[in-house]
Amino acid sequence: MVQAAMAAVGVTDPRAVVKVGDTVVDVEEGKAAGCVTVSVLSGTQGRAALEAAAPDLVLPSVAELPSALGLVQVVEAAAAAETDGTHGSGSL
Repeated sequence: MVQAAMAAVGVTDPRAVVKVGDTVVDVEEGKAAGCVTVSVLSGTQGRAALEAAAPDLVLPSVAELPSALGLVQVVEAAAAAETDGTHGSGSL
């Protein structure tokens, strides 16, 4: 499924993709595709099971994802650039 989604949008580098999920199968799917894998502890599977699958990162909640990926700073910088009239000079 991950590889089909990548092909559909023209992504060729699987390390540019983050597979996020709350099950061991999600981790396995992401690893099989060569993606960065993130497990969130919001599902029915516990930390021990998810960590045993060896994701790249384990987070308490999907709400932590933007911060963990550094996206909070990117979004804040884009908002600041838009406020001061320099929008369009960066990328998300």
